[in-house]
Amino acid sequence: MPPEPPRRVLLVRLSALGDVVHALPALASLRAAMPHAEIGWLVEDRHAGVLEGHPQIDRLFTFRRRGGIGAVLEARRTVRAWRPDAAIDLQGNLKSGVLARLSGAPRRIGLPPGEAREGAHRFVNERVPAGPAGEHRSARALRLVRALAPGAPDAAPVLPPVRPESDEAMRAELARRGIGRFAVLVSGTSDFGAFKRWPPERFGAFARRLRDERGLAPLVSFGPGQRDLAERIVAASDGAAELTPETRSLADLVALLRGADLVVGADSGPVAIAAAAGVRTVALFGPKDPAVYAPPGRRVAVVWKQVYCSPCRLRVCDDPICMTTMTPDEAWAGVLRAEAAP
Repeated sequence: MPPEPPRRVLLVRLSALGDVVHALPALASLRAAMPHAEIGWLVEDRHAGVLEGHPQIDRLFTFRRRGGIGAVLEARRTVRAWRPDAAIDLQGNLKSGVLARLSGAPRRIGLPPGEAREGAHRFVNERVPAGPAGEHRSARALRLVRALAPGAPDAAPVLPPVRPESDEAMRAELARRGIGRFAVLVSGTSDFGAFKRWPPERFGAFARRLRDERGLAPLVSFGPGQRDLAERIVAASDGAAELTPETRSLADLVALLRGADLVVGADSGPVAIAAAAGVRTVALFGPKDPAVYAPPGRRVAVVWKQVYCSPCRLRVCDDPICMTTMTPDEAWAGVLRAEAAP
């Protein structure tokens, strides 16, 4: 007699922002395959805003990233009280593996030893078969979900509805500035991935071309600690660009990105969000392999500056020539391809 399908399924994907977004197609597939199940998601507090109010998530659990052992015990208590029947570790590192184990779920599905990091495979009791080399992060998440729901179909990512208060505030500020059609230039990446950033002077030249050839107002976005970087791009644009309205939350950022005609930036969470929202997006790739990490979508154009060391296996690079030698003309070719998409 086959086992009863799980009533409650916990997805564990804590970070990073782009990887959380890459897991959304797997969530949509799970929801399609198990429409009556309750689905929970455990995510770090700094990224919870991109999942709040999601129509396919019944319970959102947040993990306080800087909360130490207290955060672990809090997550254990709140998740166990929900009593999940199955937990799927979509991340595959020590932290996510421990939290999946502490969830109390009888079934814990995760990656095999060759793919899991930091011994995460030791904390699950069902390991999926290894995936192909160069597998996209979204496909890997779907492989994990299909271990629980073999019939889970391919599905497009879904983002939560834009919060009315964020949308209204963003529209009001853009109107106050007299901005109509605009492009968002994503200036930064996480500090961990700083070598993936495009130089400010290249962004500045690109901004001038957007204004002169497309009539778009280039707005430079910035995350925590990135305002100086964004201001350097504005200065390099010779008056073509200005800073975006301040985004005080991920909800504000999503509202900004969804209103743009075009989003351009390096491999980062905001670029992944824009692609998932269906905005025309140009993703500038240097160190990482876009076959694995680029945001999917029919309106997404990837510009990959391949050099002798591509793709990069390093965590830090003192001379990221893949990004420093990418020209505005090469990035503009991505704009043309994104515009050609229906």
